[in-house]
Amino acid sequence: MAFAADIGPMLQRIVDGTGIQLRVDGQSKSAARLDDLKMKRALVNLVKNAKEALNGTGSIVVTVKDDADDVVFVVKDD
Repeated sequence: MAFAADIGPMLQRIVDGTGIQLRVDGQSKSAARLDDLKMKRALVNLVKNAKEALNGTGSIVVTVKDDADDVVFVVKDD
């Protein structure tokens, strides 16, 4: 899914200059109908929240994967 590759640099800018590492993993082979802007906003907000919770150190992982008929985005922090 090109969306996951496109969002990586945008999310990286959120943590640049901090001690936080960001990794965007995975790829979906499924086509998903979604509102790109709303999904980007949701992921940006989740990464910003994770950044604040980490207080400048740690890592955030954004994973994209297929699950049955769905495309799943997972955001995890330390």
